[in-house]
Amino acid sequence: AVGERWSFLILRAAFNGLAHFEEFQATLGIARNILSNRLVRLVEHGILQRVPDDTDRRRVAYRLTDKGRALLP
Repeated sequence: AVGERWSFLILRAAFNGLAHFEEFQATLGIARNILSNRLVRLVEHGILQRVPDDTDRRRVAYRLTDKGRALLP
């Protein structure tokens, strides 16, 4: 999952504090369908987790799991 195109850049952005779909999309300039696919794969592999946003329950935040944080060198 980490070796897929864009996944590493998504993880780097998550390490730098980005958590919302719109933030990833605006910062990386990645197509929405590809971003959605990569986020789903990273969640499936336990690297990211989807959590309801504290400020707006309609939004979802992506947070690094322990497994995801372990990828930071």
